[in-house]
Amino acid sequence: MSACKARLLWGPITISTPPLMALADNHRMPRVRPRRHSPLGYYYSPTESNTTSTHRTLFRREQKGGGGEPVFFALFELCFLGRANIEKGELRPEETSAKVTGYKMAPPPPQSSLTLASPASQPRAELAAFEFHADSSSCSRLIPCVAQHLNTCSSSSSLVDHLRRRLYKLLQISLFECCAEMGMGQNGVTAAAMEVTSVELGHTAASKCYDDDGRLKRTGTMWTASAHIITAVIGSGVLSLAWAIAQLGWVAGPAVMLLFSFVTYYTSALLADCYRSGDECTGKRNYTYMDAVNANLSGIKVQICGFLQYANIVGVAIGYTIAASISMLAIKKANCYHVEGHSDPCSISSTPYMIIFGVAEIFFSQIPDFDQISWLSILAAVMSFTYSTIGLGLGIVQVVTNKGIQGSLTGISVGAVTPLDKVWRSLQAFGDIAFAYSYSLILIEIQDTIRAPPPSESKVMRRATVVSVAVTTLFYMLCGCMGYAAFGDGAPGNLLTGFGFYEPFWLLDVANAAIVVHLVGAYQVYCQPLFAFVEKWANQRWPKSRYITGEVDVPLSFSGAGGRCYKLNLFRLTWRTAFVVATTVVSMLLPFFNDVVGLLGALGFWPLTVYFPVEMYIVQKKVPRWSTRWVCLQLLSLACLIITIASAAGSVAGIISDLKVYKPFVTTY
Repeated sequence: MSACKARLLWGPITISTPPLMALADNHRMPRVRPRRHSPLGYYYSPTESNTTSTHRTLFRREQKGGGGEPVFFALFELCFLGRANIEKGELRPEETSAKVTGYKMAPPPPQSSLTLASPASQPRAELAAFEFHADSSSCSRLIPCVAQHLNTCSSSSSLVDHLRRRLYKLLQISLFECCAEMGMGQNGVTAAAMEVTSVELGHTAASKCYDDDGRLKRTGTMWTASAHIITAVIGSGVLSLAWAIAQLGWVAGPAVMLLFSFVTYYTSALLADCYRSGDECTGKRNYTYMDAVNANLSGIKVQICGFLQYANIVGVAIGYTIAASISMLAIKKANCYHVEGHSDPCSISSTPYMIIFGVAEIFFSQIPDFDQISWLSILAAVMSFTYSTIGLGLGIVQVVTNKGIQGSLTGISVGAVTPLDKVWRSLQAFGDIAFAYSYSLILIEIQDTIRAPPPSESKVMRRATVVSVAVTTLFYMLCGCMGYAAFGDGAPGNLLTGFGFYEPFWLLDVANAAIVVHLVGAYQVYCQPLFAFVEKWANQRWPKSRYITGEVDVPLSFSGAGGRCYKLNLFRLTWRTAFVVATTVVSMLLPFFNDVVGLLGALGFWPLTVYFPVEMYIVQKKVPRWSTRWVCLQLLSLACLIITIASAAGSVAGIISDLKVYKPFVTTY
């Protein structure tokens, strides 16, 4: 039995602890009988360890005497008791091992070093270095992560979450939390005690509150993931499908829609398999689309992907701003037609409505991250079903009123438009349909919200993809086909705002209001990955800047807030506000709904929905070059590339045509 000297460096303050007993017993760890109901909230089972296990130790500080509120939150992680390759961030069990036992460690000296608990004291939290030496033949290291004091023992602290991820990045092992409660004993002296419990946990073990990567426990399910996808997919694109089918006709229109739905599902399943690198249950997580590309591809491909992904997000934000303003404007026009009659032009500028939408997005953009917009996503999904159902119902009523189905097998005929226009409009229709199915660029971010394993996140995501693609395809077929059946080759570019319908005006108002609410949520679903990317880069670039990393507590004074505070970050406020303002201004300059939608769909479909998922899957699954699967995947990618180029050409031609009669900031509808 040999004594260990240990010292814990807590930020700028040093707390010395008395010897910890460590024994070496033929390189085996003893049977541990942990508490079944730990004060930390964990449930441990008795286990016997061996020389190939990685062992952790949980440290807990308990309040002894006196009252007082919990003021610390600390994280500790024990590297393998033996030789560990810390420099490379790996844990490699060697032949040597040791056993740790320690109960009722004496408290630290009651010196004023614990004034860290004072609310006025805010030292910068650092990764602590806590080494202990069992004997000369065994190198044992403990590297804990210690967070600075909190007002409450809160597991939701962004600082704690940040430190947890830092340590996980270093060691690539799971982390576990412990709450430190400091109380004032007699004569105002802080009293505390430390207890050590040794447990055996696997590499991917996760606690009650944290996942295997040290982040707060994910809570997403197949249904919440489906809601996110439906929110992102069933957007403004559904309203242009009747127009798209009108360009292609009854044969090609539905066929192209089914083709895009199959391609989207298949490539999304490939992309879902790339969420973890290696094993689908225990491999390293890729938190974003870019992380997955970076883990599987390299070089210029990563840079191109990053540019395309975030450029596409900017484009989607512009497209949604245009669509939302047109829907708000349609509410005003519907009431105008109801009062003045259908012969009145009721010309109204879209600019004020773009500004209104931009102001709303500035407010909602302050929601810190993706996990906190689930409620908005679900609300938006409900709204998408609302206006899609209304559009479907109005289409059915119009078909009944017409006493027949409009349209033709080949779509709008040459004569009504020139042969060249027929070609361009058909190609643009491909882009509109592609845009209606585009969500792959945020699939990884959605998958990162899923609570798993088991089953693995990829399996849950594939199920969510099946549900969401099936639901959206059904709605698309019904809305697009019914719109075309109702109006034939004259189907409007936007089914609910193109005023194919005038009555009942109140129902049109409800549908357009639902569109606006949906687009508010969809805007956030798409833009949160871009917000997170820029803020992560800024934090890495200027880690000591209070403007970048500092937070200000803003009390939530409305009823039911329960004394909670919103953590306002100045950089987040200014950067996200600037982004929304910029996209709103560009929307005022390019208010061409169908052309912009078609161009966005064309530019984003092949690279982000097809090419990168296919290439990552080939690398991840090690698909042999020139094998049957490899050839089929490459042919799929090539075919989609041809469609993308053709669709982009059609949309650009449409934008050029619109610009000939366009005046900036004075566009009326």
